[in-house]
Formats: sequence, C-alpha cells, structure tokens
Amino acid sequence: MDAPRAAGPRSIEHRGVVADVRVGMLGCRGAFCRQGHDARPGARVGGFLGGNVRGWFEAGIGGGWGTLSSNVTPGTNALLLYGLDPAVLQQALWAQAAGLLQVDLAGLAVQENELRAAQLGPSFRVHFVPRGRIGAFVGSGVGYNLLRTRYQTAVGLVGLDFHGIEVPVEANLSVYLMEHLAVGLQFDYMWTWYGVAVLDHPQQRVALPMGVLQAAGEQQGVDLRGQLPQLWTLGLAVRGRL
Repeated sequence: MDAPRAAGPRSIEHRGVVADVRVGMLGCRGAFCRQGHDARPGARVGGFLGGNVRGWFEAGIGGGWGTLSSNVTPGTNALLLYGLDPAVLQQALWAQAAGLLQVDLAGLAVQENELRAAQLGPSFRVHFVPRGRIGAFVGSGVGYNLLRTRYQTAVGLVGLDFHGIEVPVEANLSVYLMEHLAVGLQFDYMWTWYGVAVLDHPQQRVALPMGVLQAAGEQQGVDLRGQLPQLWTLGLAVRGRL
C-alpha cells in the first residue's frame, strides 16, 4: 500500500531543469534564396538548456547550426548573386571607404559554393500546459546569427560572412513518452537584422559595415539588406527534464 504509484497523465510535471535536442531542416526565404543562389533546405541540429518555473515559464540558452544547398551557375561573379554589379560596387566602395578595400571584385567567378548558418542566444518560452502528457509552448528571445558563404573562385577560396542580430519565434508541440522524456515537432522562424559583412579574400580580410554596402547597393537600385535571407527551421525535438 505504501509503494509509490506510477506517474499518471495528470501527475507528469513540466517544471525543473530542461534540455532539448532538435534535428531537422533549415530553410530560408528572400531574394537571396530565390534568385542567384537558388537555395534549398538543408540539415540542421539545434538545442536548448534552461529551467522551467512551475510548468509555465522557461528561460535558457538555445542555438543551432545548419546548412543550405544551392545551385549556382558556374562562372557567375559572387556579387551578382546578390544583385550587385562588381565594377559599380568597387567604385562605390572606393568613394565611400577609401583604402578599406584593396581587392579586385571583378575576379570572383564562382566555381563551387557552400552556405552555412549558426545561431546562439538567450531564449524565453511560455507553456500552455503546466503538466500532463501534452507539452506545448511558444517562445522568442534575441541572439547572434551568422550566415557564412564560401565561394571557390579562380583566385582561391573567398568567404563572405554576414553577422546579425536575430529575434526568433518558436512553436513546439510534444508528447511525454515517460515522466522525464518528451518527443515532438518544433518550428522556428529567425528574423535577422544584419549589421556587418566580412570579406575573406586570399589577398585581404576586411570587415565592411552593412551601412556602407547598403548605400553602395542603393546606387544600383538594390536593397542589399533586404536581399539577405530570413531563416526557418522545422524538426524533431527530443526534450528531457530533471
């Protein structure tokens, strides 16, 4: 009579130290994805570590890393993938940031390319169900987002990294298979404001403020910041609780 009973659906608590691992796909939207890069969803892994208070509120650190597949026409200049004419951009950068850039942008004909993205930052979640077999929450936060592009060209490997601040929106629906383990689906949309671009050229590595690139692009009628992708993820989430 004194033996502890198995936890029933109503007795499964959601509070405590929580961690989850997510495996799924990374996708993007925007002109960057639709046009020159022809980007398609790739694989992504992510996770979260934090604490849940009374089953309702959760805070911690989350992040992830993923890849996008793309199909770039060989011989295309890397800057044309962003809608920018390399000769016009070169002149604009010389005029706006004299001496900052010392490489020839006309020689960036792409042979192969890679697209990667990584995120890290604090996350806050609100749960709809504080206990039981079903778990459901929405969340947000603020974090760091890195979009990393690599182009194999005739002059060597050229990198163009975009650093920004992301504000994610998360939605999760899970089922507790046992008292301390849940499995479900999670969707994240990671809205990002890009602030700095870093050009990694065999002849020079230089940080270029997005404001300078944006102004140079506007001379060609191109909204460079608007061209850059907004990322989303969808995947299987495995959640553990202590």
